Amino acid sequence: MGDAVLAFFGAPIAHEDDPERACRAALEIIKGAQRYAARLEQERGIPGFNVRVGINTGLVVVGEVGSDLRVEYTAMGDAVNLAARMESAAEPGSVLITEDTHKLIAGLFETEALGSVQVKGKAEPVSVFRVRAAREVPGKVRGITGLVSPLVGREPELRALREALERLQAGVGGIVTIVGEAGIGKSRLVTETRSVALGRTDRQSVLRWVEGRCLSYGTSIAYLLWLDVIRSLVGITREASPQSVRRVLSECVEALCSGRHPQVYPYVAWLLSVPLSAEHETAIRNLDAERLQAATFAAVETLLGCAAAACPLVVVCEDLHWADPTSLDLLERLLALTRRVPLLLICVFRLQPGHPASRIRQMAARRYADSHSDLCVDPLSSNQGQQLIGNLIGMEALPEALAQRILARAEGNPFYVEEIIRSLLSSGALAHDPVTGQWRAIGQVAQIPIPETLNGVLMARIDGLQEDAKRVLQMASVIGRIFLYRLLEAIVAQPAELDRHLVSLQGEDMIRERAWLPELEYIFKHELTREAAYNSLLKKTRRAVHRKAAQALERLFPDRLEQQLGLLAHHWERAEDTRKASEYLLRAGDQARLAYAHREAIDFYQRARRVLEHADGGSHEQWLALEEGLGDVYAVLAEHDVALAYYERARGLLAGDSDSPERMAALCRKTAMLHERKGEYAAAFQWLEQGLGALQGGLTLETARIRLAGAGVHSRQGQHCQALQWCQSGMEIARDLGGRKELAHATYLLGTIHGHLGDGAQEIACARDSLTLYEEIGDLVGQANALNNLGIACKESGDWAAAVGHFQRALELEQQLGNVHGVAKLTNNLGNVQLQRGQLDAAAHAYQESLDLWERTEFPVGVALSQSNLGKVCAERGQWQQALEYLDRSQRGFQAIQSNHFLPEVYRRMAAVRLGLGQLDKARDAAERSVALAHDLGMELEKGISLRVMGEVRLALGELEQAHQALTASLDIVQAQGNRFRTGETLWQLGRLYRGMARAGDGSAAEQARAAFDRARAIFEQLGAERHLAQLDGGES
Repeated sequence: MGDAVLAFFGAPIAHEDDPERACRAALEIIKGAQRYAARLEQERGIPGFNVRVGINTGLVVVGEVGSDLRVEYTAMGDAVNLAARMESAAEPGSVLITEDTHKLIAGLFETEALGSVQVKGKAEPVSVFRVRAAREVPGKVRGITGLVSPLVGREPELRALREALERLQAGVGGIVTIVGEAGIGKSRLVTETRSVALGRTDRQSVLRWVEGRCLSYGTSIAYLLWLDVIRSLVGITREASPQSVRRVLSECVEALCSGRHPQVYPYVAWLLSVPLSAEHETAIRNLDAERLQAATFAAVETLLGCAAAACPLVVVCEDLHWADPTSLDLLERLLALTRRVPLLLICVFRLQPGHPASRIRQMAARRYADSHSDLCVDPLSSNQGQQLIGNLIGMEALPEALAQRILARAEGNPFYVEEIIRSLLSSGALAHDPVTGQWRAIGQVAQIPIPETLNGVLMARIDGLQEDAKRVLQMASVIGRIFLYRLLEAIVAQPAELDRHLVSLQGEDMIRERAWLPELEYIFKHELTREAAYNSLLKKTRRAVHRKAAQALERLFPDRLEQQLGLLAHHWERAEDTRKASEYLLRAGDQARLAYAHREAIDFYQRARRVLEHADGGSHEQWLALEEGLGDVYAVLAEHDVALAYYERARGLLAGDSDSPERMAALCRKTAMLHERKGEYAAAFQWLEQGLGALQGGLTLETARIRLAGAGVHSRQGQHCQALQWCQSGMEIARDLGGRKELAHATYLLGTIHGHLGDGAQEIACARDSLTLYEEIGDLVGQANALNNLGIACKESGDWAAAVGHFQRALELEQQLGNVHGVAKLTNNLGNVQLQRGQLDAAAHAYQESLDLWERTEFPVGVALSQSNLGKVCAERGQWQQALEYLDRSQRGFQAIQSNHFLPEVYRRMAAVRLGLGQLDKARDAAERSVALAHDLGMELEKGISLRVMGEVRLALGELEQAHQALTASLDIVQAQGNRFRTGETLWQLGRLYRGMARAGDGSAAEQARAAFDRARAIFEQLGAERHLAQLDGGES
């Protein structure tokens, strides 16, 4: 380059100490030139020979440049031009460097600040320094190791946390919410509390501490927080082998949850993507998404509850502002656990109004006020900020003006204060005096630059790193806040140097070790540091590193891909690999949907849509999976119109595809079920018929499913004869084709229909057969449903002890599965037995509990049913007006959803209440409606019971002949149905009728009355119906 030589350091091979190498080379050049000048003057008499060197640090473009005749490897760019300007401005025999270079070598060389010079091509003057010599005792290149301060200004918060720990150690659980802006010191509070908790050695203070962390890219990865918590509790890492996880998890569950292993292990193992035994795999597969989520929630609750019962347990939930919806739902459920066991939940998140994490704080304050501590971490005061600076570097030697500039810029954010100081140390603006041991400002205080933002501070610190260490930090930032050593090692350019760089980054307090065993894992000290490092990468480089990370995950953990779907989707999406991204996004969406993680599934599917739209269109199968998957999710969310629109798109993709008739039929069936939920029964049957048409008369298992679906719709409408026909058709197909699951469901449904039609013997036989079939295929949900049917049949036949036994077994299964709807249903059914036994208080408690559960799950049929039952209890107590209010609400509820099945019961209960109020005409109208509707619906037992109430009303009206007709018709029906309890009730009313006839002068009626009463008493005595016996004896007398 004319009379100059260009040398560049850091390419094609970069070294951490490239700035130091350049300066040392420059000083050696000056020395070498001086020796040559002396020899030249001595030997040839030529004086004045000299050289000068200019150095700059910055980004350049390097590569081969030239033509076919001559090519050279060189560097170009503004950084090169500024180095040339430094060379021109330097005095002969000197080395002149820019500020960017100076901040990287200030601790290694004696330098002299020369102020600012105006250089060509730069609008603003450039600060320059002269390099005099290498220091005899080199200082640190950046900052100071161990720049720490005790916790400042957080005494009230720390005291509240210590008090919560003391209560926990006394056996009392609690909830602590810690909220505040980024960098305000939330995590530091938790760290200090952990040190206090685990630092005590007295036996009374023993507790267990586990942590889970949400990640910025994990908002769509279901259960991410709890996966971290469970691994921490069990003592495994994300990358442990499946065999190791299975062994350790099984041992842990057995040790903590003795006797409850079957209720806990399979679901937690499924959550951790551990291979299951055939038995457990079948049980999981037989659960629909809602019940699988419920069972998983119950399993995690049991595991944490048992762990806390064994030893007081602290569970820290960090960064909840990034939590996935399912993790928040589970956390909300676990709040109640703090009432039952010594469990302390510490919830940490940024204060973002309207964010879903805020509801945890609100619920804790509303429902658990006595055990909830809400800590809002505010900015430090000016005095506290000065104390922090004093702890870090000492206020004595720091100019007041500089301290005030730091505090003003940081606005009370301690992380900002620390990072500003680190930045000033790294840049050389603050220097350490080895004699006094104090720090002092270098240069004019007013001219010391302080970045305007926290991001600017962090970027200044990151830019001050040695280039190789900076590159490692950037690569780690792509992996995430938490990163495995093994994964980082697989993607960095120089694995052999990785340990040295990680030590350097720990010295800079940017990262720290998170775990040693079973595998080395690191974490960024703060997410803001990771974000700054990540954002410092060029987009092209980011894409490349994301690709490397994804490929490394696939290569290193091929047996754990199912557990990494969300993470792999994230990396391939950021790598802009449309084929891989769409594949993993769809798989992650399916996984979330099957886990009942609706919002996470929607996010994955919608991201897949965006990727496919920017790709070459995607495959037909991918689009079909996308549309059907979204339809399935929105169907479960009860957003029926949205789901119908997605199913319509899916059917459109299948139009004209003669190779997929079963898939088209299945879509028609799903569409029909949505129309039924909307109360559009005609449309539902049209779609079921269309599904059968798509199969073109072929008999497949989908044919059986459609037939059984139709049977269910008919039954829920009260059309039990039509339901019977559809069910028998579906059952025959399922039996012929060997569809065991479909056959079990058909048998169960057939028993339900027989029960509605009043055939108790067939109801019990089908229930027992379906229970056997469900047990054979390991279907716990089916077993619970079959046991419930058996309980109902036994209750109606008067075998109350057997009914309670079946209901209790079913309830245990539903509780194991975590199915709130099932628990509510069985609690209600147990209340029915208690009501018939005359145990009104117990029945009322059961009905209220089921009502609360059904209201919580927004199940309108259950709500209306519980209201009807509570009305019955009030009527039995003689609380007529309150009974009428419950029954009115129940009637409106059933009519709103066009559900007729329970209305005959509601109307006859209204008749009984009107009778109690003396409103005989209204009582007769209600009884007539009950009888007529039961007859129209083909519900023979309900008709028989309603005729008995009709007889009571006619008796009260003095219409003895009509009363006799109604009661004898009722007796014929309930006896034919084999329902002893209802037979006893009707005989009792017949006894009252005959007694009235005897008083009216009928001589033979007195004997008939006595016989009816005796028969009724015998039945009630056999059943143990104490209340009815008391009423019978009182009425007889």
